Amino acid sequence: MKDIEDRQLRRESETAQRKITDIALLKNIARYLASVVGSPVSVKSITDYLVSGGRKISPNTVDDYVEALTESFIFYPAERFDIVGKQLLKIGRKMYMVDLGLRNHILPRKQYDFGFSVENVVYFELLRRGYKVSIGKVGNT
Repeated sequence: MKDIEDRQLRRESETAQRKITDIALLKNIARYLASVVGSPVSVKSITDYLVSGGRKISPNTVDDYVEALTESFIFYPAERFDIVGKQLLKIGRKMYMVDLGLRNHILPRKQYDFGFSVENVVYFELLRRGYKVSIGKVGNT
């Protein structure tokens, strides 16, 4: 969070760049993304989650904060690839966390879904080996 804050301070003079002004919101979004590692998410689902908690926020703001988290290499997106239509879609991507130790710090729980943790490790191993990783759907699978 400190790195993102410092980066934002360096960008203050650039008016066209996104503004990360609410660090508490940034932490909430990071906590949410950490809790749904390996599950399909969209900006709309994150916005709906925050609105259900009583916060008024626009999808554009959420998108800016998610982009800040990916630019800082805390989360990596796996975009959805529609195998039947051969289209890269902008919604329904999965977010993977660079270090599961950070997830344990953000979400101090004793039990995690082991399958999502293994999926996270496999995702980064495939990236390390030079593969481009996408998620996809054929019919209902």
